[in-house]
Amino acid sequence: MSSESVGRTVDDEKMQEVTGHRQAAPHGEGLEQHTTGKGNTDAVHPPSPVAEDFDFDPDEGVEDASPRWFAMARFYSSHPYSRGTFEEMGAAWRLNKPIPIRNLGENRFILEFRVEEEYKYVINGGPWRHKGDALLVVPYDGFSRSSEVIIDSINLCVRFYDVPVTLMSAAFTAVLARKISNNVLSIEGPVKNFLRVRVIYPLAEPLKPTVEATVKKMGTMNFDVKYENVPFFCFRCGRMGHSKWECPDDEEKSSEEEAEDEARKRKQFGEWMRESPLKKYKVQNTTIPAAPQRVNRALNFTGAQLQKIQAASSATHDNHGRSRRKETSNQLLLEGADLESTPKKLPAGISNSLASSVQRLVMSDPVPDLNASLQSGG
Repeated sequence: MSSESVGRTVDDEKMQEVTGHRQAAPHGEGLEQHTTGKGNTDAVHPPSPVAEDFDFDPDEGVEDASPRWFAMARFYSSHPYSRGTFEEMGAAWRLNKPIPIRNLGENRFILEFRVEEEYKYVINGGPWRHKGDALLVVPYDGFSRSSEVIIDSINLCVRFYDVPVTLMSAAFTAVLARKISNNVLSIEGPVKNFLRVRVIYPLAEPLKPTVEATVKKMGTMNFDVKYENVPFFCFRCGRMGHSKWECPDDEEKSSEEEAEDEARKRKQFGEWMRESPLKKYKVQNTTIPAAPQRVNRALNFTGAQLQKIQAASSATHDNHGRSRRKETSNQLLLEGADLESTPKKLPAGISNSLASSVQRLVMSDPVPDLNASLQSGG
């Protein structure tokens, strides 16, 4: 065998080994992949990542796999959190069983619910308050960092008062709602003597005591604004979370300037902006009832209905006649039974009939003169 033939045999064996290795290796697990590119060159790509490539599985080793719903809470107050905060919330939230609470510090907490209905009631309800200050609760996915969850707004029900009756509509309510907040949750429209809406209100902004709207043919109009179940807010700056004695906007002023400023802000912010939550049973529209319809006496019966009506009518008259005759006969029997013990007296009706009959009698023969007959005989 020549050296050239031996060289070819060795090369063929090496190629078979490499080819067999490539076929045995699964796709994605080999050291290289053959691709044809520009200029018929071979390119080498790194292996594709494996889907199960992680350091920890949160669901691994969990003993209780029952569903859970998480929420993040913030006690929005200048005062520190106290244990009584959530003791009061247990009754307000109508919890059947206790729920775990994780204190994160700085008046922030993580709540863990086991009942979805209770979770939704807490998330969608409110505003919740403890000693007048707000307890804000928002959904939490359980995977985000607690520092990434921002709680900077509150859901409030807002009322607009002294609105002309021609503007008492859901459309105009939407116009006024956008004057309060850019995030409108629901528009209820006219309720009794006010317009009602639910909005997301930024905590950094002061409450608005009035809103202004320009209406065609009416000009610019101002409307008083009131907030249902609103937490404590400052009568100096109008913001929630602190009182006027703790207001950060309070700067050093002279006594005269402070008195003028206090008088101006007292007219702007005050208790008059608060309203109690709306009771559903109190939402009733008062109406004046219409006059009752008159009975239509001109009834037109035909066919079988007419025969039934006539038969019933004749039976009624027959019974009435029998009862009248029975009453008359009874009356005569009673009076006849008393003839021996009482003066003889006929009933008035019979006596009058006899009298009139006697008056109508006509004598056919002249009445003889009895005096003349006596004289002639004597």
